[in-house]
Amino acid sequence: MIYFITNEKRHKVTDTEDLKVVSLNKGFNLIHQFFIKSTQRIEGDIFESDKRFYCGLDTETNGLSPFNNKLMLFQVGNELHQFVIEVYSDDAKSLIIDLINKLNRWVIWIGANLKFDIKMILQELNVRPDELYDTQIAEQTI
Repeated sequence: MIYFITNEKRHKVTDTEDLKVVSLNKGFNLIHQFFIKSTQRIEGDIFESDKRFYCGLDTETNGLSPFNNKLMLFQVGNELHQFVIEVYSDDAKSLIIDLINKLNRWVIWIGANLKFDIKMILQELNVRPDELYDTQIAEQTI
């Protein structure tokens, strides 16, 4: 399921079988339910305290410069649930910062050309996903 998280009322996107449009508050609750709670379950089990999981990461921007352009969309997800967050409001930015900080301990962030995404995230949100696996670099190495 893909969740499009926005507080913008101007969008004419409607729900489908594979897509749900939700408010920022509802999106925060869904992210908490699907990602944060799973890390709390892992943390509570002493035998699985080193267990990590992959989480896809991607951004969309309005240009290529982290200094002159803005982050427009932040996308994160796994094989079951994907979240696309519009990054227009301070509340959305806070949600993303909180998500990255909470998941860093448990997640290996996976994506293509993560160097670009990390530069944009660092410049705009001042937070950095920790452990990364860049599929573009892996492919170029092979």
